[in-house]
Amino acid sequence: MTLFLVAGNDHESAVARFDERQNELTSVNDQVATAEAERQRAEERNKALKSDNADMTGCVEAMRHYLWDGLADAARTAAVREVFTKCQ
Repeated sequence: MTLFLVAGNDHESAVARFDERQNELTSVNDQVATAEAERQRAEERNKALKSDNADMTGCVEAMRHYLWDGLADAARTAAVREVFTKCQ
């Protein structure tokens, strides 16, 4: 009888530990899912920023050329046109 009671107590203790570990696992799974969603949003934002950066590079280079390359009259006019074209 004593063995039966001890075994029953061990079983209850094991079930309680199992439930506790299962709750911890659920919490960790939720944290992983949240982190994955945040990572995905960050990747999408970075992709959009890279695209914007690529779109603006031509405009920035044209403006830099116009402002700092000491252009003469005809070259300056061409540079202004390039700025208007690339910076629309």
